[in-house]
Amino acid sequence: FGPAAFMLLAAAARASARRRGRSGSVCRASTNKSIAEITGVEFFEKLRENSLRTLLEEHGGLIRVLDLLEPKRAQEALEELKSLRSSDWELSLGDAEDESSAEHSYYVYHGDRVDTVKRDLAKLAPDLFPKLQAAKYLEFCHIEDHDDGNCFLVGREDPNQSAQFPAGMKLHRKIALTYYLTEEWHERYGGTFV
Repeated sequence: FGPAAFMLLAAAARASARRRGRSGSVCRASTNKSIAEITGVEFFEKLRENSLRTLLEEHGGLIRVLDLLEPKRAQEALEELKSLRSSDWELSLGDAEDESSAEHSYYVYHGDRVDTVKRDLAKLAPDLFPKLQAAKYLEFCHIEDHDDGNCFLVGREDPNQSAQFPAGMKLHRKIALTYYLTEEWHERYGGTFV
C-alpha cells in the first residue's frame, strides 16, 4: 500500500463496549464481523445515491474504503505532515479515570497544513459536526480499546462552530472516521484497527 491506503468508517453506535488494557490497537469493533471493502470510486458512486449513515447501515456499521482520495493528494497530505517540526505536535494524554476519554498517549497536530483534506472528509457527512484531527503514534504511543461513542461540547475556538452547532452545544459522535496516511504498514507493527 502507498499512503492513504484506506479509510475506515464506523458507526459509533455499532462499535463494541469499552474494554480495558493497552493492546496497542486504535479501536476495536466486533472482530467476528467481516468488513465491507470498496474502492474510493465505488464509495463516491454509492454516496451520490445514499447518505453516509445509510451506507454504514447497509454494510453492518463498518466500511473500509481503499484509496479514498487521489494518490497524489494523499501523498501531498502525508508530505505536509512529515514536514512538521516536533514542536508542531502536541502530546495528548487520556486518563483511565476520565469516563469521557479512552486511556491514550499519542500526538495531535492542531495546525492548518492539512485543512484541505479535513474539509474533503467533512463533506462526507455535511449534516454532522466535523471533529477531525491529525494524529501520529510513535513506538511508545497507544490507545486502549474503546467504542468511539463519546459526547463533547463544541468549543469556543472551534472553527466548525456555526448557527447549527454553536459553542457550548453538547454533541454525541455518530460516525467515527479514520483516514490512514501510513506508508508500507505491516501487521507486525501492531496498532491493528478492528
